[in-house]
Order: sequence, then C-alpha cells, then structure tokens
Amino acid sequence: MDLLLNPETHDMIFVNGGCPVTVSQQDIVAQRLKITLQTFLGEWFLDSELGIPYFQQILTKIRSKATVDAIFQKAILDDPGVLEMVSYESNLAASNRGFDLVFSVRVADGTIVPIDFTLYIGA
Repeated sequence: MDLLLNPETHDMIFVNGGCPVTVSQQDIVAQRLKITLQTFLGEWFLDSELGIPYFQQILTKIRSKATVDAIFQKAILDDPGVLEMVSYESNLAASNRGFDLVFSVRVADGTIVPIDFTLYIGA
C-alpha cells in the first residue's frame, strides 16, 4: 500500500484533506513500475544503486534498441509484484528521438496490468 499518485502529473492526490492509498494489486504494481522507470540510477541519495542507467547506457550517442529493451525488461521483471511479462512492445522513433514502451504484466492476484511509458532521448 502506497500513497496514491496522479498518473499524469505524478503529484500526490488529496481528497477532502486526506491522502488515499493504492488498494488493488494492479494499482500498486503499476504505480511502482512507473516510479521505477522514471528514476535515474544514483538519483536517490539513500540508495545509489536504485534506478535506470539513463546517463550511463541509454542517453548516450552509441546505444542499441536491444540494449535499451534489455534494461527496461530487467527493471520490470525485478519488481516483486510482477509474476510475468505478458507483452512488451517498444519503438525508437528517429524523428523525435522518443522511445515508446507499451507492456503488460501479470501481478500476484492474477490480473494483467497494461502500462504505457514514453521517454524522450534527446533533441
């Protein structure tokens, strides 16, 4: 159970002065995966090993789509609430240097959670 975040703005949600929490397994895993995919390696001072190696391996001049896919797939499968990855589709757009990721995971209660993630690699 975590504090509920707005999926678009990533701000905490307040309702009548209270802070609702994530209740379902789907919400918990979806929110945790989005936070994981948005965290840069070394960003959190309490755990420098936490995060995605964006500066080290993704936001570099020499990178392959296969390497980026492997990094994201490992991060997704390392989540304790993920039983299996049901689908994974990514697209590296050369025109705007965006990386679109759409995947689905099966969580502990057996439901399938779809997640969309977009990363802009550079100008």
